[in-house]
Amino acid sequence: MNPQLGDPYRATIVQGRRDEVRHAMLRGVARGDLRPDAHIDVATELLVGPVYFRLMFGGELTRAFAERIVDAVL
Repeated sequence: MNPQLGDPYRATIVQGRRDEVRHAMLRGVARGDLRPDAHIDVATELLVGPVYFRLMFGGELTRAFAERIVDAVL
């Protein structure tokens, strides 16, 4: 298999950000803010997916937008 150009970027930058979100969510579970049966990996993707979409295809990244995404995931 040939290495893809994006592989190093995903392995360092993207995975690092995913790990940060994952740890924050795990802290939320530990504090009781999130359900213990929460699907952390899916929730992480649901949180960051809309941000990447707007970055790629246009749209404002506002506090109101972020709050709507968090409310929807919770």
